Amino acid sequence: MVGEQITGAGGTQEFWTQTSANMPTLYDQELGPVFFVDFADDIARRAAAAAPLHVLEIAAGTGIVSRRLCDLLPAAAHLVVTDLNPAMLDVARGKFGPEEGVACQIADATALPFQDGGYDAVVCRFGVMFFPDKKKAYQEAYRVLAAGGRYLFSVWDSIDHNPLNRLVTDVAAGFCPADPPRIFQVPVAYHRIDPIRDLLDTVGFTDVKISVVGVQKTIADIAAFSQSLVYGGPLLGELRARRRPRPGGRRPRRGDAARVRPQFHAHPPPGNRIRDAAAVAGPRAAVLAVAAAVCASS
Repeated sequence: MVGEQITGAGGTQEFWTQTSANMPTLYDQELGPVFFVDFADDIARRAAAAAPLHVLEIAAGTGIVSRRLCDLLPAAAHLVVTDLNPAMLDVARGKFGPEEGVACQIADATALPFQDGGYDAVVCRFGVMFFPDKKKAYQEAYRVLAAGGRYLFSVWDSIDHNPLNRLVTDVAAGFCPADPPRIFQVPVAYHRIDPIRDLLDTVGFTDVKISVVGVQKTIADIAAFSQSLVYGGPLLGELRARRRPRPGGRRPRRGDAARVRPQFHAHPPPGNRIRDAAAVAGPRAAVLAVAAAVCASS
């Protein structure tokens, strides 16, 4: 089996299971173009390069990668798109016509409802870091892969290469310093290559290959993007959970947005990147890719 990983951003297990009604649209249309589309194209191209005919995507979210996979895979390929969140999956489902034959269903990456050896490729963009039992998730991906199949997945790089995560964390902490939201630290916490490689080896994957991919983005409307960071992800829920004032905390002020703007640059510094890796186990191979991307703004 071959698998590939790329590193990204996300939220808590509970959040990704159940969200507000408008969150998936904001996530897909506002955050997607900044955080996800470039890495979606990258991982889809890597997956399609081997021309697999049976492809499973896990933690697919709103189908940003799914759409690119459908575009790039052979016409005869069968794509199954899965996620834990029904609302997110509904958005993904709407990206395909009935003639494309893409199947969408709820599925837990740590307990996949599929038979052994049924897929040539398993793809997971920016989902691994949120799995509560990563070893079990790797085992499930290995189990459903056929001999010679490929596992491709992505994760965000460290916070050092994702300054936006640090910025949002610091700003949010100003409202509740006694118990600051850490949601933007979670996506960048699973980036160390050696532990990931060791766990893949333990599961049975071999020939791990790792690469780093960097992306720089320009954000035209900082105000709209900042709003999407709150309403298009789990940050709002974390802030609401802390709505009762705590010692040392304060209410948001009109000038707080000004703290964010100077941190963005018309010409962002280098270092926004993703890392890729691959592993193979006997007749099976897993390709691992670790990714880190940071956005910049005008």
